[in-house]
Amino acid sequence: MKKIIKNVIKAMQSSLDGRQLLVLESVLEKELSKRQERDKHSNEKLLSEFLASKSYENCSEETIAQYKRENERFLSEVGKRVEDIDKKDIEMYLADYRERRKVSNVTLNNARRFISAFFNYLEFEDVIKCNPVRKTKPVREIKRLKPSFSELEIEQMRELANSDRDKAIIETLNTTGIRVSELCGLNINDIHNSSAIIRGKGNKERKVYFSDRAIYYIRKYIASRQDGSNALFVNDKRTQGIYNRVSKNSIEKMIREIGVKVNVRAYPHKFRRTVATRGANKGMPIQEIQALLGHSKLDTTMIYCNVADSNVEMSHKKYIA
Repeated sequence: MKKIIKNVIKAMQSSLDGRQLLVLESVLEKELSKRQERDKHSNEKLLSEFLASKSYENCSEETIAQYKRENERFLSEVGKRVEDIDKKDIEMYLADYRERRKVSNVTLNNARRFISAFFNYLEFEDVIKCNPVRKTKPVREIKRLKPSFSELEIEQMRELANSDRDKAIIETLNTTGIRVSELCGLNINDIHNSSAIIRGKGNKERKVYFSDRAIYYIRKYIASRQDGSNALFVNDKRTQGIYNRVSKNSIEKMIREIGVKVNVRAYPHKFRRTVATRGANKGMPIQEIQALLGHSKLDTTMIYCNVADSNVEMSHKKYIA
């Protein structure tokens, strides 16, 4: 806004005297300020309606929070009504986003995707004629294989776990391949005959399976508890006299701290990659791995699987050489 006022005043200097320029500057500030405030409220209302639609579609709270965060940042920095935003605005924003935040191309494309989803909604609702993000190209990403845990690392993590609860959590992640948020939501009575029905992303149900070792540690852990909670896993310490359901943050912290002792970068999601890789290397059909992990697209499952070179070599000798 200040830049616009400055340019107008500069252009009118030869036609107006000092007093008139001051009056013009004051009028411009008031009118543009009103316009900016009006545009802000309009954008906020549209974004709120978009987020409500995502909630209706059963998107997770975490995903909705990402939509909100990325689009609020975008609208604030561009400073225009959504109807006036064009391809150049988006490209300039993304270029500046990468430069200032020093993000990877993957992160940049994710930001672009969240913004595009908002404009797709606006196009569907006839607020705009067409999604301007569609005219911009995603940046090229360098695909890197993310590592999974080795069997030695998992064994070391088991040994270094401080309690039966932590051992049970590690075994559950290592054999079911569930997301940490899904693990937090498990109840004791969800487990039947070494399996459980869970609700994943998009509120979709799927069945997961526990190893005998996981069931052993879970039963041992439950037998040691006296908290009366139906949650499968609870926090170690009480809050206001109550043992609350274990949180995502506390599990991430526990896994990370054990990983430091093993000298490996450890986080809960890495177990999903490990489960997928182990299944693929032992010949489990990719469609079954997809069902186990709860992926909607087979491509996503394939990204998770780091097939061993020895398996590729054996298959090459069997089918090609």
